[in-house]
Amino acid sequence: AGGADAVLDTGTADWRDRLKHLTGGGPAVVVEATGAPEPVTLACQVARRHGRIVLLASTRGEAPFNFYRDAHMNGITLLGAHAWAVPAKDSRPGAWTRDDELDAFQRLLAAGRLRLDPLITERVPAERAVQSYEAMLTWNTDMIGTLILWG
Repeated sequence: AGGADAVLDTGTADWRDRLKHLTGGGPAVVVEATGAPEPVTLACQVARRHGRIVLLASTRGEAPFNFYRDAHMNGITLLGAHAWAVPAKDSRPGAWTRDDELDAFQRLLAAGRLRLDPLITERVPAERAVQSYEAMLTWNTDMIGTLILWG
């Protein structure tokens, strides 16, 4: 589904065991893209030792988080992936620049490993752009991707 190698149902009792088996001990990188704070704890619990959690969706709010158990004990790295946090130039070893991220994105698209069509939930004519932006500001969870038709 959407280029995934496997899809797991978290409603099943054995999904964590299956995830560890599929990834050889847990994923090295977990992307938390809901924007809700609660899944951050779960992401830390399923990531492998020294794994990275990418906070993609501007996570807001508060949730109980045990720093020792959920991050420190397994050497988990939390990465805020807000666009403003990405360096324009390599400012530290191992940090990807915007150009590196764009290059990887374009290569994934070209290889067919990343599809954007399923993420477009609405197409809006340009004259309705303002209303669409206003709906985004209300955190309308039905809006995943809005394509504004400018021409």
